[in-house]
Amino acid sequence: MAQTLVIALFATIAVTFVLAGDLNLGGPVPNDHSIKNATVIRKPRPFKQVAMVAFGDGSNITSIRAIDHNITSNASASVLVGGLGHPAVILYFKAPRNQGLNFTVEVRGVRPPKPTPPPPSTIPTTLPPSLPETTRPTQEEEQSEEELNFIDQAYYEDN
Repeated sequence: MAQTLVIALFATIAVTFVLAGDLNLGGPVPNDHSIKNATVIRKPRPFKQVAMVAFGDGSNITSIRAIDHNITSNASASVLVGGLGHPAVILYFKAPRNQGLNFTVEVRGVRPPKPTPPPPSTIPTTLPPSLPETTRPTQEEEQSEEELNFIDQAYYEDN
């Protein structure tokens, strides 16, 4: 008799948890943090109840939990866009006619690593000795400023 009672109790608990529209994706990861804890509540209506909620802060999502607190309802939660490994997620909640929504949502994630800076430049501060020195024109090649002015004046006088 006691064994039958234990089996019946276990079956009732199992069916209750299966019928609940909980959503559990992912799990705990080292260095993860809570992105958002929220409650989604909608009162019962004569029409089908629908809600979409977005979560995200730029972190890579590692786990999503949406727990339905109304065990007798047939409400459910599902991922519409994004999800695990993405920086954001949109959750879709729905409940049948004359039933409301009562979910607690927890989204956890890991911040992406900071980009590594480029290595310092390896420009030499001194030139190697094999490079030739720059050559300057000799005095014969240089024209003084007076000669250049004379050439300019002659050009303009001729024209």
